[in-house]
Amino acid sequence: MLATRTGAGKSPASRFVAGVLMAQGIQPAVIRHPMPYGDLVAQRVQRFAALSDLDRHKTTVEEREDYEPHIRRGLVVWGGCRTTRP
Repeated sequence: MLATRTGAGKSPASRFVAGVLMAQGIQPAVIRHPMPYGDLVAQRVQRFAALSDLDRHKTTVEEREDYEPHIRRGLVVWGGCRTTRP
């Protein structure tokens, strides 16, 4: 999926594609770049497999809105970014 502006429908499209794959017996994982909030160094690699992981990683309301539907369906959400040292 290409990056595009907020509200363009990326999340519903991701949920749709995940549902199609699950219907075919494939267990997908969701991989996304972290939202630009908080400490991006601490967000280099995050794994969300349970709703309690959202609290542990101190996710924002926006992140929860995006991650919760996937987690509730039993999917693992991986978030991360490439960081470089100055």
